[in-house]
Amino acid sequence: MISIISTNVNTIGNVSNTIKNYIGPGTAQLSQAKETLVDRSDSETLHESEKIKDEISIESEDTIVALAKTRIKLELLLRKILGKRIKSASEASENIKYMSFGQLYRRFLKEYADYANLERSFAYVGQICNAAIHAQRVSEDQASEALDLGARLIAILNKIVKDQENSLD
Repeated sequence: MISIISTNVNTIGNVSNTIKNYIGPGTAQLSQAKETLVDRSDSETLHESEKIKDEISIESEDTIVALAKTRIKLELLLRKILGKRIKSASEASENIKYMSFGQLYRRFLKEYADYANLERSFAYVGQICNAAIHAQRVSEDQASEALDLGARLIAILNKIVKDQENSLD
């Protein structure tokens, strides 16, 4: 009987050691990310970020879907800014690899050095969105902060895309 209990305790211990709970970035990283975004945002950008956040939240009452949409929108804008492929490749062109979200924002920060202070914001939003997409636990507070920061990043990137389009005219 004792050996059965011992085996069960060991099994439970092994299972609990293999379960991954997502804790996420710390509050210090979040505070720094928020500060840099506030410093970087003018009133027009703040207004647009509120509209973006409302649109993302209204369209999908599910927080996980809202986080996924946030990441998708950020990735799309980064691809546009960096001149990367947006449309899917034709069957004729094989072996095309797309850059990950992390690779995209790091390339963006390298090419647009004026925005280097947004690295923590990109990292935080990316971590929280990825955690939610991959079925890891994300608290409501983390999700709310990531949606807020994500909306601000989207507003900043939208402005860059508009500036690029205007410079082509």
